[in-house]
Amino acid sequence: MEDYTLANLPISRSAEDIVYKRDIHIWTDGSAQDNGSDICTAGSAWVSNLQFTDKVMLTGAVLSNNVAEVAAIILCLMAWRDAHITIHTDSMFVLGLLKGGLLAMERDGWGDTPRHMSCGPPTPLLQYLLYLLRDRTGRISLLKAKAHGDDLNNNIADRLANEG
Repeated sequence: MEDYTLANLPISRSAEDIVYKRDIHIWTDGSAQDNGSDICTAGSAWVSNLQFTDKVMLTGAVLSNNVAEVAAIILCLMAWRDAHITIHTDSMFVLGLLKGGLLAMERDGWGDTPRHMSCGPPTPLLQYLLYLLRDRTGRISLLKAKAHGDDLNNNIADRLANEG
């Protein structure tokens, strides 16, 4: 089997494309109401195929859907540090970060705030995500999930994120 680095994490488009059959599968989601405003409320969640889940309500700085999506990935990585995991996400923003966006921001000195994170300076959150990715001992694969489709675990993650 091939080992993957952060720069070449595989993104599959369907469950049939999953490279590692013995991975733990985790569905992540983030949600925000009143996106980007001072009264925004947000939640993040993950659900595993082992029937473990976690969710949090986010508070503090101005929040957005993308901040909540990133927080869901961070929660997942913190919980499953040493396991071989396949992360299912419906966030194209997160997939872009994990497929090279984080490395590009680091290379460029973290100067540009991604336009999709309208929450003020996201640098510490994104730097922590990159740290967690680099610190992992387990392998990561990515799978694009269809938002609000017929994927039961993705829908549970969505519901939990909305509950925050």
